[in-house]
Amino acid sequence: SADIYQGKSGAQTVLGEFFPPEQLVTDAPEAVSGGDLNIRWSRQVNSRSNFYLQGYFDRTNRRTPQFSETRNTFDLDFIDHIASLPRQDIILGAGLRQSPSYILQRQATVDFEPHRQNDFIYSWFLQDSLQLVPNRLELTLGSKFEDNNFSGPGTEPSARLLWNPSAHQAIWGAVSRALRIPGRLDRNLTLIGNAVPAPPLFVEIRGNPKFRPEVLIGWEAGYRQLLTQKLFVDVAAFHNQYDDLEGYGTISVTSPANPYPYTLITVPYANSIKGVTDGLEIAPSWKPAEWWTLRGSFSHLHMGLHSKTGYQESSYVDSYEGTAPHRQANLQSLLDLPHGIHVDADYRFMSALPAQKVASYQTADGRVAWSVGRHYELSVVGRNLLQPAHQEFPGNNSNAVGIRRSVFAELTWTP
Repeated sequence: SADIYQGKSGAQTVLGEFFPPEQLVTDAPEAVSGGDLNIRWSRQVNSRSNFYLQGYFDRTNRRTPQFSETRNTFDLDFIDHIASLPRQDIILGAGLRQSPSYILQRQATVDFEPHRQNDFIYSWFLQDSLQLVPNRLELTLGSKFEDNNFSGPGTEPSARLLWNPSAHQAIWGAVSRALRIPGRLDRNLTLIGNAVPAPPLFVEIRGNPKFRPEVLIGWEAGYRQLLTQKLFVDVAAFHNQYDDLEGYGTISVTSPANPYPYTLITVPYANSIKGVTDGLEIAPSWKPAEWWTLRGSFSHLHMGLHSKTGYQESSYVDSYEGTAPHRQANLQSLLDLPHGIHVDADYRFMSALPAQKVASYQTADGRVAWSVGRHYELSVVGRNLLQPAHQEFPGNNSNAVGIRRSVFAELTWTP
């Protein structure tokens, strides 16, 4: 498969200017172009075992008011699924990614150093599912091993246990370790903004060449049961431990003389936050009739983050905690009526995001479809029907983005 594209996307950008000293807001399009090529070969060895080899190339060109970047990405992946051993199901694989890029600085106050860099990731993994008691107790052990140019080698092990007390019950638990490796934004960025025109005072956000991977250790448990032939319930809970999350480090003040004397306050990125999150999700499914299905879900999230010793990160902690919804709810109704008519409705609720100045909202979608024979389906769809518009996230520079109510028709042909 292959794709090629070219276009423009609107963007509002805040730029620090040296001449004259000011903070400039610009509305200008970003030019984007590129393409990709994907080649995949897969083979079924027997009824349960298979493997595939995939090669991928992508080229991206991006021109913004701040900088331009050209990036080539070469990716090779191999996965082998071995299920022919007694009581074992093994999956192993490896991946190689090379991604050289060139950045052209277009604005004196925004830069990534070095301008030419080859990012790479080498990874391999192994997972083995063991039937300790056939059809009753299964243990899955595995780990991913990775090496990259930003943070070096890393391991991401996991363990999962699944117990089926009966044919209609399942109890499971898992523990895993995950890493978010740094990128150019964390390590190579220089972003300067004007705070006071006269006397000139600028504030610089600077990447940290020693920024470490963010670490997650996650504990999960769940219970599933078919209560009756028509009622199913799924309950899951988690406890996540985070360390080395991104925040700000020690502030420094200097007085550069170029392009003229000014005061510069430098704020570097640092691994300065840690903490935990706890959550619970309930997802029932009920089929009151053969032609009617009801599905729902409710989730609750609690975040408890704090600064690590030697840092004061209350504003960054508030940003993390105020960016994730603490409660979410969803209810779906699916009706399959006679004569090929389908009526679907979806209601959802999301609690507020204080850090993004997004209020809680509720909305609903609807769809009525008519299947005409085996090849055609005509449908009318409504999105976000409960109000003319609502906000779900902020746009550029925290501007409100309104998600509007919409209605459209579709005609689908299946040969």
